[in-house]
Amino acid sequence: CHMVLEHLHEQGHRNVLMLNRSHTSNRDHYYQEAGKTLGMTVQTQTVKIDSQTKSSLAGHTDTTEAAENSMLVRLATGPHDYTAVIGYNDSMAMGIIRALHRAGKRIPEDVCVVGWDNTLAPFASPALTSIDSQFVEMGRQAGKLAIELASADEAKLAAIQKTRIVLKPELFCRESTGTAANL
Repeated sequence: CHMVLEHLHEQGHRNVLMLNRSHTSNRDHYYQEAGKTLGMTVQTQTVKIDSQTKSSLAGHTDTTEAAENSMLVRLATGPHDYTAVIGYNDSMAMGIIRALHRAGKRIPEDVCVVGWDNTLAPFASPALTSIDSQFVEMGRQAGKLAIELASADEAKLAAIQKTRIVLKPELFCRESTGTAANL
């Protein structure tokens, strides 16, 4: 969270909207705290996702549409005091982009958009700035540990149980963010 807000802060953004998937997500709290340390205002808005909606893209379609609809309502009713919008994930960020385009907004000239998970980011238009949480590497490391566990004796098992792997997220800056001075 801090990495994204630092990036936006460096570009002059001070008011950010975060569209979240759930009102119980810890991410809201982390964005709020990181925003305070940087002197930024972070508004959060929960996007209602219909669990009955079936999608063909592993959940992306319904999340994208829900974020698009939520953003369209926000654009119609306000407030409009943000210069950047962060989506809970790339799928939501793509819905945000669609809503902004439908409302005649230019990205990043009018509003900047950031996603999270870096799964769809390169395919968005414009290409989406996104955090990569290293999911692929997490899977590799988990698989490696599982293989080690399968053949471990007691001494090795104790060592494996103490293993701690820390993967740092990476911010991929693409076309969807720019300076707030342009806004």
